[in-house]
Amino acid sequence: MSRKRLIYRLLPIYLIVTALVLAGMSWLGAREMTRFFYDQKSRDLVAIAYAAAGSAAASLETEDFLDINPKLDNWCGDFARRTSTRVTVVLSSGRVLCDSDEDPTRMDDHSPRPEVKKAIGGHAGSSIRYSYTVEQPLMYVAVPMEGPSNIVTVVRVAVPVSTMTQALWSVRLRLLVGVMAAGLLIVVTTVLLTRRITTPLREMRDGVKKYADGDFGTRLKLSSTREFAELAEEMNSM
Repeated sequence: MSRKRLIYRLLPIYLIVTALVLAGMSWLGAREMTRFFYDQKSRDLVAIAYAAAGSAAASLETEDFLDINPKLDNWCGDFARRTSTRVTVVLSSGRVLCDSDEDPTRMDDHSPRPEVKKAIGGHAGSSIRYSYTVEQPLMYVAVPMEGPSNIVTVVRVAVPVSTMTQALWSVRLRLLVGVMAAGLLIVVTTVLLTRRITTPLREMRDGVKKYADGDFGTRLKLSSTREFAELAEEMNSM
């Protein structure tokens, strides 16, 4: 009958348990990290959107928000370049006054957009969806700005989701390296602990063989582990 060494019985169990625990921790960590990252990015965009609204109100005249005009368009492009975002200004009617990436005359009614709709209602709104204008998913944040005659004007900023995905992959890679290092450390620790158990057992086995051969003068080495030391003392007293 084939008998496996103790280390080969214990190590696979530890490896399986370790792999399951680390996989679960990695999945939960990556999920929470992604949620935190997106929430933080959304808060950052809200701050940029309010800064854009303040900049527009300070830089432009009241009549600049009544219709499409070069001054508003220039401000829109300049702010977008300075913040590396896409900037859009929308009237409460849904009409686009300027957009840093597209001709506003070619853009349709934006009032149904969820972030714009919420901003028209007086609150900051955000959403993530595919943009057919730039042909990629974007994270949008829109905030209200009081325009002329109390007409609500919406300032919206957006960034590509791909930039956030790239940053997340970098963080996830570091997390994976950390998890693999922790797994390796657990494996090495398991091997060392198993050897601390098996080494005294092998010494006792060798001593028992000598006893069986009639060599009663052999004395077993006392282990630093109490249980093994007590067993060795009992065998030495035979």
